[in-house]
Amino acid sequence: MADGLSDELVAKLRERIENNMIGLRITDFQALPDYDHDGDPILRLPIVYDETVGEPLAAHTSTLTRHLRPLLINADLPDTFPILRFLSASDFADEAR
Repeated sequence: MADGLSDELVAKLRERIENNMIGLRITDFQALPDYDHDGDPILRLPIVYDETVGEPLAAHTSTLTRHLRPLLINADLPDTFPILRFLSASDFADEAR
């Protein structure tokens, strides 16, 4: 897996997530290439959201992977699995301390 991702791919991933997570305001988004404990490629997607606007709904988060996979396949990353992590802005601030 390439160490860097194109800005275009990162923007498309964020847009796809925003379009599928209606009512969620994303304040910070990253796409971090990594490997799991077996050495398989993964893409860590920490997503920080404004909890005063809304929170992620399980019905929406459970289907996100299948919406993101085509973008990764088209970016020539067919074996890369997206790992999503949702953090409220206040939890993110607490972790930063």
